[in-house]
Amino acid sequence: MTNSRRNGDIEVDRWVATIATRMNERVTDISATIRRGLEDDVPELPADVHTVELLGASVQGNIDTLLHALRHDFPATRLHLPSAAVEYARRLAQRGVPLNALVRAYHLGQRRITELAFTELQATEMPVDNFLVGQVIATRLFHYLDRIIQQVVAVYEGEREQWLETRNSVRALRVRELLAGKTGDIMALPS
Repeated sequence: MTNSRRNGDIEVDRWVATIATRMNERVTDISATIRRGLEDDVPELPADVHTVELLGASVQGNIDTLLHALRHDFPATRLHLPSAAVEYARRLAQRGVPLNALVRAYHLGQRRITELAFTELQATEMPVDNFLVGQVIATRLFHYLDRIIQQVVAVYEGEREQWLETRNSVRALRVRELLAGKTGDIMALPS
């Protein structure tokens, strides 16, 4: 019984890897679709050209990471936030975009990548139970995204704290300059 279960697990893992590989072949299109969905579904995300480009790089980096981890059955604890995702989180923190908008974007992205994985799964004829393969994919994606979101929140909060400290230091310096009688415009204080 143990050997047949292990063989079944190996077969399920092979099909999970196959689904991830097939999706990876379309990673650019998948990333663009998810990015556009996030732009539509999370209005708090900035829409300027540079930030949208960074969002696209962040989405693609995250999807590359997730599909690679799914394909090779990496433990979630070994996943690290792609550099574009780090920079995107920092940019949003600097602009005061609410953290919940960023977290919501990750959850919506997770939902969409899971839907796409199930679509791929339905289009595949496999000799093992589709339900088991889908269950493994959904469980791994959940654990991966949970790990990634923890890292995103830490980056965002660290950057937001640093940005606010810097802004407050500049404000205090300007106030001291104004009180010392140096010329300056009180309206030039950072808000």
